Amino acid sequence: MIRWSLLERNLWCGDLHKALASLATATLESIVQERFGSRCARIFRLLLRKKHLEQKQIEDFAMIPAKEAKEMMYKMLSSNVVTLQEIPKTPDHAPSRTFYLYAVNVLSSARLLLQRCHKSAANLIERRQHETKENRRLLEKSQRVEAILASMQATGAEEAQLQEIEEMITAPERQQLESLKHNVNKIDASENQVDETIFLLESYINSTVKH
Repeated sequence: MIRWSLLERNLWCGDLHKALASLATATLESIVQERFGSRCARIFRLLLRKKHLEQKQIEDFAMIPAKEAKEMMYKMLSSNVVTLQEIPKTPDHAPSRTFYLYAVNVLSSARLLLQRCHKSAANLIERRQHETKENRRLLEKSQRVEAILASMQATGAEEAQLQEIEEMITAPERQQLESLKHNVNKIDASENQVDETIFLLESYINSTVKH
């Protein structure tokens, strides 16, 4: 049995935490780009590197016009993708004597995204149930026909007999079944992707809390 020293375990946990943090950050970047566009993703990555930046610094570093940069920051701030911290130079908190620093809190963003992923997963389950309910009679008919075909094939039925049973499902019904299959496959793929994101974010959050 291999026994790890406390130092080895700490080093391994540290490496795992870094890997999870890197994957979680990449996931957040990807979602920011998908939702807000490549320029917002550029600003997001910039804030991850620089930690804290003022509005003017964001405009200069990202090389984005002031008006567009302000609109982008407002969108991301409203969606809690970025945070804004006020640092007053004087006790009176006068706006003209206050620093306004934008930043990204990866842990907070990951928690927010995790909530949205759980909502998305619930919505996908509802969509699958709706698709199944709307086509229940056709699905039951298709299952009955398949069961009859399997039974007849097992007893050595002729091809003409099998074809006659297959024709119990009409062409429009087959088209409807194909459409249903396509929709359900898309839902399954989306659900798998959401599940993977949930697993990653939960692992990162748990690792960060324990780290």
